[in-house]
Amino acid sequence: RFDGWLCTKSWSPFLVIAVQSLLYYGRFAIIALGPLADDTRFTRLAIFVDVVTTCADTYELAHAYLWGVDPGTWTLFQYRAAAYTVSNIGLQGCLLAVMCHTAASTMQRNMWVVVRLWAWSHIWIGFVSTSLVSAECHRLSCIVSWNAGLAVVVIWGSCPQLRCRCQEFLINSFERRSEARAAAGVAGLIGNCSVHDVMAQAGSRFRSVMLASLSFADIKDNAPDLALAAKTEKASPGTCDAFVSHSWHDDPCAKWNALQEWRGEFVQEHACEPGVWFDKCCIDQNNIEVDLRCLPVFLHGCRKMVVLCGVTYLKRLWCIMEIFTFIHMCRGLDCIEFKMVLREGREIEDSAAMAEAFANFDARECECFSVADKDRMLSIIHNAFGDVVNFNREVSAIFEQANWQEVCLVRSEGRERRAVTNAMGSSSSGDSSSSSSSNSSTLEDDGNLERRRKSWRMLTQSPQ
Repeated sequence: RFDGWLCTKSWSPFLVIAVQSLLYYGRFAIIALGPLADDTRFTRLAIFVDVVTTCADTYELAHAYLWGVDPGTWTLFQYRAAAYTVSNIGLQGCLLAVMCHTAASTMQRNMWVVVRLWAWSHIWIGFVSTSLVSAECHRLSCIVSWNAGLAVVVIWGSCPQLRCRCQEFLINSFERRSEARAAAGVAGLIGNCSVHDVMAQAGSRFRSVMLASLSFADIKDNAPDLALAAKTEKASPGTCDAFVSHSWHDDPCAKWNALQEWRGEFVQEHACEPGVWFDKCCIDQNNIEVDLRCLPVFLHGCRKMVVLCGVTYLKRLWCIMEIFTFIHMCRGLDCIEFKMVLREGREIEDSAAMAEAFANFDARECECFSVADKDRMLSIIHNAFGDVVNFNREVSAIFEQANWQEVCLVRSEGRERRAVTNAMGSSSSGDSSSSSSSNSSTLEDDGNLERRRKSWRMLTQSPQ
């Protein structure tokens, strides 16, 4: 004898049972997304949680349908509950065996095999019981909806790429939220306001500018130019290609060349012009203080940080605070790119000066327009790292891992070789004697490049 709701014609029981099934079986998908591929301890914890919850479900199922019932009087539901109980006990034993593996990847792979087989056994049990109930009702019974959650588990367990994508999405979401909170925390400390206020202000004030729309005259100095605001547009977090960090005290021509070099590389890689956050364009000149307070959040809203590093970069405290925010957000080195600002013809001199600045870097020696701002920012660094010395090590490590010496060397050699190529082109119309002279000159220039390479490395490494 079956209750009326099992044979109902209404669609609502189908929907209710399907939702209950998704919630019941969905726990396997949610719990299994937690551990990373190499996290053995967390993988064991996730499997153990599955075992405990399945034990509780098995106990409740047996208590509700089997205990105190004479096997001779069992109905379809008692047989169905008994089959589910045996399947659950098998799942628990297999998962306990899986926990004995030492490699996290092996545990996760075997766990999904076990869960998939367990889900298939429940599907077959459900198929048989649904067929019998539907035959009694003379129509499809609503308990067929219980297989909805099982189908999801089977699909989830059979598609490792889908699991990886979902796990990556969740990790990135948490990381972005964590980065945003970290950036807002720095901004709140700088501006003496709450994190909530900073987030609200930064969301409405974040802007970007297409780098192709700027000229050298626009960035040669930091004199206010209200007309530049018309070239910017409102941006959403994650849509701005780069945050340009630079010092206004570095040579403007060299800085422009470095910026255009990065722009050319970006266009070649992405086949589009970059949109960037550049302070002179994107800071509201009528409300500079508020935008400076939001600076760390603006940095978080950009996909990467481009550092135009010249001889004065490490001497400016606001530049160092941008590096501090980058470190505090725990972003990887793939999100920061360095372009060395080297004056034409004085590359070795500038590179040696930067090598000395790196070797003797101390945030306490950086310059800031306001003494009060300097004291507050150094206090923030001290609280975050325990000591300014630890922060100095972090900054130096970033530049060392970025191989800034090689960046300087390659850029200088590129200029030298372009000069040699141009010289060869200008002399190509001469006779054979001039051609021979050109070849000799080329060999001599190559020798000069090699000597310059050695002397450059000696100069840049000597202060260290």
